[in-house]
Amino acid sequence: MVSFHHTQPGVAGHFDVDSGILRIAYSGNVTPEITGSIYTWGWKLSEGVGVENIHGMITDFRAVVKFAPQSLGAAVKESRRINKAFDLSRLPVALIVRNLYQEHMVKISTDLSGNSERRKIVYSDDEALAFIENWHASHSAGISG
Repeated sequence: MVSFHHTQPGVAGHFDVDSGILRIAYSGNVTPEITGSIYTWGWKLSEGVGVENIHGMITDFRAVVKFAPQSLGAAVKESRRINKAFDLSRLPVALIVRNLYQEHMVKISTDLSGNSERRKIVYSDDEALAFIENWHASHSAGISG
């Protein structure tokens, strides 16, 4: 059975079937264990609903206080692993941050993971949703990404 919700200390995930938006919100200290658990849930969700039914992903880092040094490596490893298993080339990802520290840490992880053309750092929910819609509009018009 597919779980559309995932909650544990430090991270929560929700998939909205109607909009096709997958939302993940981190809080407190991001650790490799937290990162691994949300990727495991995302993997199961992708298998259950089908990646083609996920319209976009919004990952919210605004409540993060600290990124454990090993969490960046875990994010890169898990990102590469899930990208090999699923064709995520049509899945735009908006990464919401609140400050320069969060932006810097998220940018490092994004740069190391690759596929940065479908990911964008933003500062609000509205900006995240606009990025997803604009990304789809430009890609359905035949612009490759």
